Amino acid sequence: MVTKDDLKIVNSFVEELDNTTWAFVEYNGDRYILTSQNVTDEVLDKIRNEDPYLGLLFQLGLARYDCAVFRGDKDWVIKGKCDDSCAQGICTKRIAQARPENPSIDVCYNLLIDYLNS
Repeated sequence: MVTKDDLKIVNSFVEELDNTTWAFVEYNGDRYILTSQNVTDEVLDKIRNEDPYLGLLFQLGLARYDCAVFRGDKDWVIKGKCDDSCAQGICTKRIAQARPENPSIDVCYNLLIDYLNS
């Protein structure tokens, strides 16, 4: 049974513009990238001022509250390939995801742990 104590947290940081928390995690020689996005109304106002295109994407339906787990390569780049599902808003690179009302990086850790224990 894998627990958070079994995970090696290599790095974590917050992307200031869109309030996304990133974590780079290793387990058993594999790399995982965790993201927790929490675009509150205040953050969205900031985005609109600093990056109008990104602000428009959020207005058109880009998820504001999102938690996801991806596989990472040796350079901490998300692994996988996009296909036709991506154009419909379904990311094929994700190995786990959730859209909780209160997203946090802890939700992402729980998603990864559930994935590793399944």
